[in-house]
Amino acid sequence: MGANANDGIPRFGRRTVVALAVICGASIAGHLAVYPWLPARIPSHWGVSGAVNATSPKQVELLLDLLPVALVALFWVVPRVSRNYSFGVKTPWALADPVVWQKSQRMGGRTFVAMGVGLVALGVLSPLMPDAAVFAVLLALVIGGSIWTVLYSYLVWRRRYR
Repeated sequence: MGANANDGIPRFGRRTVVALAVICGASIAGHLAVYPWLPARIPSHWGVSGAVNATSPKQVELLLDLLPVALVALFWVVPRVSRNYSFGVKTPWALADPVVWQKSQRMGGRTFVAMGVGLVALGVLSPLMPDAAVFAVLLALVIGGSIWTVLYSYLVWRRRYR
């Protein structure tokens, strides 16, 4: 990630964006290549036991393959967005100060990546866990990560204006 000398906000470099676009394009091309041979309905959800409990039309699955493209575009654009009321960690402290905004967005990004890794791990380990434990860990990851991001924003503001 490069950085703009004017604002210090990290940015995805062109090579990163191109690499992600190539990966997404290869995934979509692969999907299109096998599309005629896919069954009309494709498994789309598995229960904690690993058994399929929902299917979707193959058209929906093809549309879901476009989701990574949208995420690449989003992650490419969001770091370029200045303080606003639509995107990012929108605490009163972050909105009031550009330095607090920048640090809050960085921590929010790191926290949400960690939450994503935790959710992937939970998905792998969930067949070995009782349903209630899976739900408790899911809530702890999502709510805990969100609370930490807000708390961090406040702590940065408080340290800056103490």
